Amino acid sequence: MITRQAFHYLYVNANCLTELALRALPADLDSLLDDLEPIDNAELALELETNLKDLNFDAMEGLDFYDSEVDSTIADPVAPPPKEDLSSNNKIQTSEQEGEFDIETYMTNVYSLEEQLIARIDSAYARIDHDEIKMLLTLLPPELPAIDGKLSGEAMNLWLQQYANDVEAITNLLIAIRQLDFT
Repeated sequence: MITRQAFHYLYVNANCLTELALRALPADLDSLLDDLEPIDNAELALELETNLKDLNFDAMEGLDFYDSEVDSTIADPVAPPPKEDLSSNNKIQTSEQEGEFDIETYMTNVYSLEEQLIARIDSAYARIDHDEIKMLLTLLPPELPAIDGKLSGEAMNLWLQQYANDVEAITNLLIAIRQLDFT
C-alpha cells in the first residue's frame, strides 16, 4: 500500500513535471520555427478568406457553442499584425522585467501549498489502484531520485530531462496520476 505522504509527493511531483514540461514547450517550438520561411501576411489573409468561405457550418447548428450570427465575421479575416522586432536588447529587458525562472523556488513554493491541495490529493488518494501505482513506480528509471519524495529543483530537472526523452514509464505514471483528477 502506498502511504498518504508518499502519494502526496507523487501527486505534486507528477503535476509539477507536467506543468514544467509544458512551460518548456514554447522554447522547443521557437527552435523549430527558426528554420521556417516567413509568410507574407497578404497571402495568408487571402488564403484564410478562401478557406473559410468554403466551409459549411450547417453541421454546427443547434450546438450551444455555435452562433450562426458570428459566422459572417469569421469569413472576413483580418490580417495579423506584423511581428514585433525582438532584438537582443528587447529580450534582455523582457527577461529582466519578468525575472529568470528559478526551479528551486518553484519547487519550494509548490510544496508550501499543501493546505490548498489537501482536498484534491485526498480525493485522488481515495481512488488510486495501489497495485497499479506501485507497479508503475517499479518501471521508472532507477537512476532518477524517488518521485514519491520531496524533490529539489536539481532533482526535478533530472526528471524533466528524462521526460523530454519520451521515457514510456514516466509518461504512463503521469497519465495514471493525472487521470485521477478526471475520474
